[in-house]
Amino acid sequence: MKTILNDYVDKFYDDYIILFQYKGTITHAVITEILLKIKNQFSDNFIISNRIYSIVNELLENILYHQINSKEIIEIVILQDSKSYRIITFNYSLSKETEQLLQKSNFLNSSSIEEVKENYKDVLMNNLINNKGTIGVGLNLVRLKSNNKIIISIEEIEGYCIVIINVAINKTT
Repeated sequence: MKTILNDYVDKFYDDYIILFQYKGTITHAVITEILLKIKNQFSDNFIISNRIYSIVNELLENILYHQINSKEIIEIVILQDSKSYRIITFNYSLSKETEQLLQKSNFLNSSSIEEVKENYKDVLMNNLINNKGTIGVGLNLVRLKSNNKIIISIEEIEGYCIVIINVAINKTT
């Protein structure tokens, strides 16, 4: 998957610098380690730090809950340019889950922030916990914390789907 990461970052983000990068398996312990590094690295601006931290946590938890197997290699990178930060994750997924992911992101991206907030509250209050132990509010939170649309790309390689999630966080609050 390293080739996809490099190609993706090189193709679209020539003006960005890499602030953080991880490639490996994902567990709760790894998520905690990544979050501690991010918390230390972005501690100079509480609002931006909080947004980055929350989004990274949500994206990594989603990857953990939806991974095909525990030996799966995922990647996350945080980029910066003069106007924004970008958090990009790369992970494997099943085709049936990618369709649901695309539908959810299309809904969130076509909704206003107020509509996303209402949907978030509704899902929190009314949805049941699914077989993965979640209720499906993760992308809502990512959209709300970033205040930007969520870019999702799906690449099919060797019978698997690679999900690329790209979230921007503007430096101005």
